[in-house]
Amino acid sequence: MTYLFANFDRSVLLFFNQFADRSATLDNMAAMFADTYILSGILLMGMVAYCWFRRLGPEYVLERQYMLQGVLGALLAGAVSRGMQLVCKFHPRPLHDPSLHFHAPIGLDPSTLNHWSSFPSDHAAVFFALALVITLHSRRLGIVAWIWAATALVPRIYLGFHWPSDILGGALVGIACVVASRELIPRKLMALLTDYEQRSPAVFYCCAFVLCYQLGTLFQDVRLIMHMLRYNSLA
Repeated sequence: MTYLFANFDRSVLLFFNQFADRSATLDNMAAMFADTYILSGILLMGMVAYCWFRRLGPEYVLERQYMLQGVLGALLAGAVSRGMQLVCKFHPRPLHDPSLHFHAPIGLDPSTLNHWSSFPSDHAAVFFALALVITLHSRRLGIVAWIWAATALVPRIYLGFHWPSDILGGALVGIACVVASRELIPRKLMALLTDYEQRSPAVFYCCAFVLCYQLGTLFQDVRLIMHMLRYNSLA
């Protein structure tokens, strides 16, 4: 981080941290919002589904193709942000930064996420990518999506999981991936998908449901399975 961002990060972190470790109710609510995807990613995916189904008919096929490009961009945002966490210089989370003198919220495990770099936030990348997809197809709902995405990420700062610059960096990754996907993913590929949706809607929506659920939860189940397989293979 630059000195400017370091000061910004510390100022925002310390502002939120002054309320931590004082009220079990407040700390538990922050943990609930941070760990409950129905209050964040799943709700955003529900907004995407609304945009998909609100206009039916062959005259809206092109709009759906654009939406598919955007959703693929959100998938890419999750992969890119996680890849950056792995290959970029390790960035300790506020919770584990001894210079910050962070007051851990009540009930929070001090070892949480201590092996993962914090920059950029993959939650922010996916959430803001989805917010942009929604905005491109419904401006009014998009305003709600942006506000909700930002609100859902505040608890992750409060809990010390991320610096504010992690959230901003993740947001830029998410927005860039959606813009790039709309420009670079061939429209012919999207046409194949929309054609298949018309020919085999049962299979298409079965696969779409599973994929959208996983995207809304940042593939939490998949990551848990991979972690268990890796742990068992090393045991």
